[in-house]
Amino acid sequence: MIGSSRREVDRPMNLKYLHCADLHLDSPFQGFQKLEPWLAERCRRAARQAWQNLLDLAETEQVDFLLVAGDVYDGAERRLQAQLVFQEGLQRLAARGIHSYVVHGNHDPLDGRLGTLRFPEEVTIFPGGSVSSAVYRRDGQALARIHGISYPTRNPPPDLGSGFLRRGDEPWQIGLFHCTVGSHGDHESYAPRTLAELAASDLDYWALGHIHLPGVLQDRNPTVVYPGCLQGRHARECGPRGCYLVDVREGAIERLDFVELDDLRWVAAEVDLAGVESMDEVRDRANAACEALRGGAQGRPLLVRLRLAGRTALCREIRQGGEDLAEFLRERHGEGSDFVWVERLDLAVRPALDLEGRALDPGLVGEVLRQHAGFTEQEARAALADLWERPMARRVLPELKPAWLRDCLDEALVLAAESLEED
Repeated sequence: MIGSSRREVDRPMNLKYLHCADLHLDSPFQGFQKLEPWLAERCRRAARQAWQNLLDLAETEQVDFLLVAGDVYDGAERRLQAQLVFQEGLQRLAARGIHSYVVHGNHDPLDGRLGTLRFPEEVTIFPGGSVSSAVYRRDGQALARIHGISYPTRNPPPDLGSGFLRRGDEPWQIGLFHCTVGSHGDHESYAPRTLAELAASDLDYWALGHIHLPGVLQDRNPTVVYPGCLQGRHARECGPRGCYLVDVREGAIERLDFVELDDLRWVAAEVDLAGVESMDEVRDRANAACEALRGGAQGRPLLVRLRLAGRTALCREIRQGGEDLAEFLRERHGEGSDFVWVERLDLAVRPALDLEGRALDPGLVGEVLRQHAGFTEQEARAALADLWERPMARRVLPELKPAWLRDCLDEALVLAAESLEED
């Protein structure tokens, strides 16, 4: 058993619950409308379908309760449709005797637009201000105490939730909190905590939200878990998404399983084009990659970002025909309930010439390669500073992040090296 209560349990104490977070039920999935209207609509429904998958799982597993660790909605101005979908889901669980415990996070704070929807008595939505708790009882027996706090505003003070502490005699105690534990460069830091600070609260399980990648930060004393988001919403949220199923037997966690619930999935894959000598070979390798991804998706539709890599004499032809190839792959694989939609091709192929070897060349090609190797990120930012000040540029270019800058520099190197080699 991977986690246990640090309290003596004088009677069998069995619990089963689901832990989810970051539902983002009204996420707009911006950017797809310009590709295909049907795909935009399919993506828009995905978060709500993942929520339905979660409800199905709760019924199938006959859990005692559901924990929702913040960001039910994508924004403070939450749509009524999303609120109705969430409320109906909790009503469905309540009708089957399943309780729900909910906190709001930085995306859906309590000062946002709230409807006048009424929730059943089996639903506890924790207020802001200070940490409060609710007791879960089954057949009159108090089995668990859940401590939680919602975000009163989008930007609460860093010490939000400082009052988490074990209270009462309930044998299993849970902290339900939307916060940042450790360093996560792709997420803003909200209510930052360390594992030592969580452990000091003397709780058994921390049901966290905010970080969209699922994972168990600590497996015991206490067990600390991020379930990640329920549905990936863009290419940076690749891979399986879902929730954790927690089964507590006689005061210890017997089962802590991640359950995949996403309605459609983002995937990143690489196609090795090293040595290809014809475009039909390029097509065949890309087709094979798409079919392999489809075969491993268990019928789930995929949104795929393919990276074409390797040294080939066809480097320039591949780069020039990249969008045509992407459109061909969409037509070939983008239909059916288990479609594989190539959202983008990243063209990382290199010319067949030996760039490292030519860097030793005393001629012009070698000098260009040496200058590229010594060109720093700071110099790239300085070179682009004037362009970046123009409003139009900021609308069409991504942020000046290191990965994008490096991609630009690498592509410039390829173009320059190919042109000089031909000359």
